[in-house]
Amino acid sequence: MGYENTQYEETIDLKDLCIYVLRKWRMILLVMLAGAALMGGYKALVVPAPVEDTALVTANTAKVTEHKTAIEANKAAITSNEAATVSSEAAKKSNEESIKTTQQKIQNTRDAIQDQRDAIQEIKGVIEAYENSLEEARQMLNSNIAEENRVNLLSQIPSLTSNIYSSNTRITSAEQQIKSYEIEINNLEISIENLREQNKKIEEDIKKLEEKNQELEEKNDELDEEIEKLNEEMQPKAVRAGMGGIIKSAVLGAFLGAFVVCGCVFLQYFFYKKLRSADELKERYGYYILGDLYRPKQKKSGPIDRILDKWADLAAPVDTAEEYRLIAARIRMASEKTPLKLMVTGTVDAGMLQQVGHKLKELLPDGAYSITAEANLTYNARAMEQVKQYAVVLVEAADVSDKKEVAKLVEVLQISKVEVVGAVVL
Repeated sequence: MGYENTQYEETIDLKDLCIYVLRKWRMILLVMLAGAALMGGYKALVVPAPVEDTALVTANTAKVTEHKTAIEANKAAITSNEAATVSSEAAKKSNEESIKTTQQKIQNTRDAIQDQRDAIQEIKGVIEAYENSLEEARQMLNSNIAEENRVNLLSQIPSLTSNIYSSNTRITSAEQQIKSYEIEINNLEISIENLREQNKKIEEDIKKLEEKNQELEEKNDELDEEIEKLNEEMQPKAVRAGMGGIIKSAVLGAFLGAFVVCGCVFLQYFFYKKLRSADELKERYGYYILGDLYRPKQKKSGPIDRILDKWADLAAPVDTAEEYRLIAARIRMASEKTPLKLMVTGTVDAGMLQQVGHKLKELLPDGAYSITAEANLTYNARAMEQVKQYAVVLVEAADVSDKKEVAKLVEVLQISKVEVVGAVVL
């Protein structure tokens, strides 16, 4: 076969990649739990920076403005009520002064009545004196008196009668004046009563205004307290996360952990330097696979691992004896000419090569096949010189053989133009 200096393009089998990632499920689960614990614990323990609730601030600001407007209105009403109270107290004071003035008038009027009564008594005394004088004059007229005296007495009688009449007239006038004074006193007492009633009503109004002001002040105090509460609510607060937030953070931490682990596993898969499987060897170099004895090493084989093995077509355990018999049969089928000299070589250690060579010697006819095992031809000059005399059976081990070393060996085989019967993957 001719030498072809081909450049192998790295391809990714999505099925192999998924299986490779899922085989790390224990690590993924562990990191998910760790991420959930870290993120959930951080959310539960760390107090976030104070945050202002914009909607609450807007609503509370409107309420504060409304309360302040109400407080100003109440203060204006209190001022108006206080002014009305001052006016009422002034009116009350004016009424009290009017009452005092009226009471003084009543007292003065009563003094005037007493003066009139004293004058009446005095006039009555004068009338009594006039009447006595008139009676004496009449008695003297009935007695024997001189004519001259009679004439004199008769001249005095009209004067006495007139004086009596005049005095009675004065008494009548005084009595009328007394009645007028008594009416005036009655009117003044009614006026005083009216003023007192007004003052009583004014006192009731003042009391109502004071009670209303007290009520408005209490309302303002309540509004001030409410404003203080609203302002306190508007202050930025650091609120610890609730259980829902903690669960969300834990779930996010688990997903982040899984993402990071899967990313690392993907990078590990992509940059993996070892041969992954027999399929990779076949796809890379086109060699016929004589036998595949590789099975992934699992410390613990659980249901998930068994499912993955089944998905990767590795569910059945390898029957090593039967697999070597199949390898021998495929060698006979792949190479028709006999006798045939076979060289078992590869990048694996010499012990594995000797083991494979020994198994093939047991299964292939001695006369038809001579088998020798040689270490890696890349670093084995003696074997490299003799390789053209042999057909090669390439032996590599999955997860052990280095891709670069395998590529070097394949290049040597291609340059040597030797027949490669096939490959055995351990």
